[in-house]
Amino acid sequence: MTGPSPGGAEAPVDLGGTAATDEARGKAFWHDDGLPEAGPEQVASRKAVAEGRGVEVSALTGETSRVPANSDGTFTLESSPVVERVRRGGGRVPVDTTLVRQADARPVPKSGPPRVH
Repeated sequence: MTGPSPGGAEAPVDLGGTAATDEARGKAFWHDDGLPEAGPEQVASRKAVAEGRGVEVSALTGETSRVPANSDGTFTLESSPVVERVRRGGGRVPVDTTLVRQADARPVPKSGPPRVH
């Protein structure tokens, strides 16, 4: 605890106790903690700044929105009222309504929003 000293600066105040030990302050708990791993936003932002171009944050990309990290360290949300991307494999691909025939001869879009029955 501190209190005013004759010169006006804060000075320690003796409360009759002893200084807290590292153990009492919990230092053993936090002292060896490292920084958490970089999240997808940080990874994309660092890459965008390093490369001088926008980099998509894939974890924030959905059917109707995407978030690129910009080369100046900011992010931009791009949103659409209609589906622009669909899930394909482990990622997303642009909607392509070009019709192709399935094995049973039914025409279906190459990649499109899920059909509602």
